[in-house]
Amino acid sequence: MRSVFMGVGCALVLAGASGCTSNYEEAEAATNELIGAMDDIAAAMEGVKDKETAKAAAPRIEASVDQMQASKKKLDGLKGTQAESDRLEKEYKPKMEEALARLQKAAPMAALMCGGEESFLNAMKKMETLK
Repeated sequence: MRSVFMGVGCALVLAGASGCTSNYEEAEAATNELIGAMDDIAAAMEGVKDKETAKAAAPRIEASVDQMQASKKKLDGLKGTQAESDRLEKEYKPKMEEALARLQKAAPMAALMCGGEESFLNAMKKMETLK
């Protein structure tokens, strides 16, 4: 589970570092998508109570991980000023940290409650691939 958090934390750091753009609205939108995907993963994990709910959560987690990757890719492609990057970080870093904290709280319980459900564990592994 620790590596899952490291992958998500990596996405957080990279989004903040890459978010500079003269197209500030694009960076804002991609950052909001990233935060939304993190919240979706946390919500899916919070709903895991047994093998059945873990199996139901797996596709939602995988789709959200894909969304995070796409949002991160958008952010990586944007260039801009340091002032814009600072503005983006000031506004969104607390929101991203909140979403990350929610994930860190939900993941251990979900891992315990999933009963070893294979598709859920695979979805969790997919989170580890976030870069």
